[in-house]
Amino acid sequence: MIEKFANKYRIKSTRWTDHNYNFGIYYITICTKYRRYSFGSIKTNHDIASITYNKLGEYTISEIENTKIIRKGMDVSIPLYVVMPNHIHLIICIDNDSADDSPLKFGPQSQNLASIIRGIKSKITSFAHKNGYKDFEWQSGFYDRVIRDNRELNVVAEYIENNIEQWSMDKYCIE
Repeated sequence: MIEKFANKYRIKSTRWTDHNYNFGIYYITICTKYRRYSFGSIKTNHDIASITYNKLGEYTISEIENTKIIRKGMDVSIPLYVVMPNHIHLIICIDNDSADDSPLKFGPQSQNLASIIRGIKSKITSFAHKNGYKDFEWQSGFYDRVIRDNRELNVVAEYIENNIEQWSMDKYCIE
């Protein structure tokens, strides 16, 4: 059944309620609204796929790479990512020795995964609107999965590393 908050319908959270997202390793996917191509395009030449980033795609890469510097109060790293024409895949590691392991609490989010994603999305949106990408928008929310062991980490890493090569099989590929 769909829940209501402030007399409005809302989608029930997919977050793992026994985890508070202040520490851990996460597989993240963030999509543009309507899966609109915003970051560049992928071309295949002799069965080798490569991506050419536009100005927004290049800024997105720099924002991802600067996340550790920007988020000074957290020990956060993004060891692997790929920026695709209409979405981003990331592995985000949060190493927070002071984090408690109490269950997830809903409300204002800071110093956790949601605040990192919110910051990345906000900075990229601001840059986009200031640089002529007036129609740029993100899909609301993001997909996350807590990576629980090395096997899962290896599967996710392989998927991210091969994402550009697999683009032609993506249902949102229009090239």
